[in-house]
Amino acid sequence: MKKKIILNNINHTFYISKKISLLINKYIYLYLFGSLGTGKTFFCKSFIQNLGYKGIINSPSFSLVNEYKFKNNFIYHFDFYRINGFRDLIDIEIYDYFNKKNICLVEWPNKVLNLLPKADLHFNFFFLNNNKRLLYISSNTNKGFNILKSLF
Repeated sequence: MKKKIILNNINHTFYISKKISLLINKYIYLYLFGSLGTGKTFFCKSFIQNLGYKGIINSPSFSLVNEYKFKNNFIYHFDFYRINGFRDLIDIEIYDYFNKKNICLVEWPNKVLNLLPKADLHFNFFFLNNNKRLLYISSNTNKGFNILKSLF
C-alpha cells in the first residue's frame, strides 16, 4: 500500500508524525529517503517527541545513531549519510539495535539497504518548493500496512 501526502509546512509534517506515533504500540522500523533538507530529520525528531520523549533530540549525523529511552524500550535514530560501508555498521554493532523491543528510525537507508532488516514503512520525501514537500509512505509488512490503513 502506498499513500501520497502533500506537506504544506513543518506543522503538517509534525501532525503526520503525531498521527503515526499514536498508532505505534511496540517496535517498528521506519526508513526515510530523500535529498538533503527535505524533512527527514525533522520528521524523526517530531516522531520521537510525539511518542513522549521529553529530553533533547539531536541529529545523529556525526554519531550515526542516537538512543532515546522510552517506556520499556528504546528508540534508535540512525543517519547513514556519512557512512562508508559495511565496516561502519559493524563498528556500531548495528544488528544489536534491531530487535523485537526497539523502534528504529533510519535516515539514508539506501546506502546500506541490503544490510538492514526489512522496514515496516518507507517514507520518501521530495521538494515541491521552499515550504512544501511531497511525501510517499509505503508499507512493506503487515504491521506497516495496518498503520498506513489506519492513518487515512
